[in-house]
Amino acid sequence: IQRLSVDQVSGAVSVDLFGSYQPAAMIGDQPGSTGAELPDSWYSAEGTAMTAAGLNIDSSGFLSADGSLAGNPDSRAVFYYPEDL
Repeated sequence: IQRLSVDQVSGAVSVDLFGSYQPAAMIGDQPGSTGAELPDSWYSAEGTAMTAAGLNIDSSGFLSADGSLAGNPDSRAVFYYPEDL
């Protein structure tokens, strides 16, 4: 999520997502053996699947019904979807 905004009059929430029309490619490691990307296993170990959090995502990767993701007041909340969206 790049930006989340709330219309103070209507209460409508707007979310800007970052994405690309091209498939993702591997990012080379940074100098000094520092990985530039997190392994897939990190997301499932540290985060919550979007579908387990109550979002309905169909087999094509489209959100098929309204839903919400509740954040964590003490730290960052991590939500993931293991397929392409």
